[in-house]
Amino acid sequence: MKTERSERRARLRSILVREAVITLAVIALTVLVASVLSSAGVTGTPQLVATLAFSAVVGGVSGVRGFPRI
Repeated sequence: MKTERSERRARLRSILVREAVITLAVIALTVLVASVLSSAGVTGTPQLVATLAFSAVVGGVSGVRGFPRI
């Protein structure tokens, strides 16, 4: 059972849009966390470590969706 090329393109386009939205949301949340930490007086290496840890956790959680069926 083959999928038509136009149908595959439509599926791929929706998947790419969804992934782009999720990526932008993760980046925005990471910047927000860095800003909150900075406002709370956490700077330097602790801020960097906390921001990277948050980004890794959120990126990992948002990435657990499996492979899409194109």
